[in-house]
Amino acid sequence: MSPPVPSPCEWFAARLDPAAGSCFALIDSSRHPLFSDVLKRHGIRARCLFTGIAEVRLGRYAPYCAEFPLDGALAAFWFNHQGQGWREQWGWLFQSQADLDTLRGHFKKFVQVELSDGSSAYWRFYDPRVFCKIVPLMTQAQHTQMFGSLINRAYCFHDPQRALLEVGWKSSWLDTLSGVRSLELKTHILPDFP
Repeated sequence: MSPPVPSPCEWFAARLDPAAGSCFALIDSSRHPLFSDVLKRHGIRARCLFTGIAEVRLGRYAPYCAEFPLDGALAAFWFNHQGQGWREQWGWLFQSQADLDTLRGHFKKFVQVELSDGSSAYWRFYDPRVFCKIVPLMTQAQHTQMFGSLINRAYCFHDPQRALLEVGWKSSWLDTLSGVRSLELKTHILPDFP
């Protein structure tokens, strides 16, 4: 008899690195019409990455950085219905030792980018469909800028492969000697959840 298939939350919990810090989510609230209501109704600690007029006008569809304890309301909502949060690309998860306000300040820097013609545009890095594609293409300097010393591990569901992409820093003696940290990408195929 084969062992029982774990729930999506149990499966994900087994992949977390206990030394990497608490779990957080970058949420694309435009992916689910009730996200901003769910955050408020359940008292989930979340911070909008937009500020001022943009937050007022677009808050319902904005990106949020939120605490993601695995026994909390957001994780229950995310992993419900065989991992609906992953399947519907609600955002991506990460581990950090930093607090929520520090993380919000860090990610807020990437919301608007300057284009080659001098204009600016919103960058949807919080959308897992974008994140999973760009991370393997980024330069070492871009990795360092995006993750820095704040983000120790990131987890993104890659839908076409039905896989979880795990992004973390390598810990090799060569990286330690050179002072350069390299990213390590791992792919975990998701089981068929009950």
